[in-house]
Amino acid sequence: MEIAGAVLPFADRCDWQKFSYRTKVELAYACGLPKDTRDVLIKLGTLRNEFAHKLDASISRQRALDLYNSLSDWHRTVLKESYKVMMDKQDFAPASLEPRDLVTLILLNMYSATRAEGLALRANTP
Repeated sequence: MEIAGAVLPFADRCDWQKFSYRTKVELAYACGLPKDTRDVLIKLGTLRNEFAHKLDASISRQRALDLYNSLSDWHRTVLKESYKVMMDKQDFAPASLEPRDLVTLILLNMYSATRAEGLALRANTP
């Protein structure tokens, strides 16, 4: 909604609760969200749905690594750098992280990416 709010002149008129997650992502994409961010947000939405509808759901190391590997080079670079700053470590080895921790890092970075894109769009909107 950060992206739509930056572009749509009357975004506050929408009842965003009535929009599905996928619809919100597609709308953000139509408003300027980069494709690489869109693709990861869709994968995260699928993962979220699995957890929401299956009480015993868990994320495997391979699934977390697949999600990490699906990030664009840009998103992987930003994630690595933010990890180094947050953890005060120079080395970043995704395979050595717990799957939950790796997915959490991806979620935090996607949140930051969408916030930054919204701010950039607001700065460029007349």
